[in-house]
Amino acid sequence: MRSFRRNKKGFTLIEVLVVITIIAILGSIVAVSTVAILRNAEKKTVTARLNNYWSISAKAFHQVNHGFSTGSGTTALKDLLKTRLGSGITIVLGTDKCTSLSKNTVYIQYEYNQQSLNNKYKLVCIWTRYEDNYYYTTDGESIVGPKTSL
Repeated sequence: MRSFRRNKKGFTLIEVLVVITIIAILGSIVAVSTVAILRNAEKKTVTARLNNYWSISAKAFHQVNHGFSTGSGTTALKDLLKTRLGSGITIVLGTDKCTSLSKNTVYIQYEYNQQSLNNKYKLVCIWTRYEDNYYYTTDGESIVGPKTSL
């Protein structure tokens, strides 16, 4: 009769399953953390962009309102904003709320007050699209988004 060896080398099935379970748990923690880091980075990028757009737009509106630009009206605003925001960005000016927005487009909502001498054009809201999310600001400080639709 054969005797069985008691000193087997190797791992039992239970030990292997425990190790695989621990690796799966650690992997899921890393995946969740990575997604959170990417969302945070997106929000910071959009916040910086919208704050920059707001600052540049506010200066352009001020310049047009006080007659420091070469043109007048929305044409002067659009020309100023194109030169300051860059050529890779499409600028849309409107008095209505943003209803559609493609990539690399900035929608600038404004109010027109014909009776006011120094503040005919007032900056109301700036919308932008980053990846597949929409963001906007109404004061240049607080950013609303991400929104999946307008």
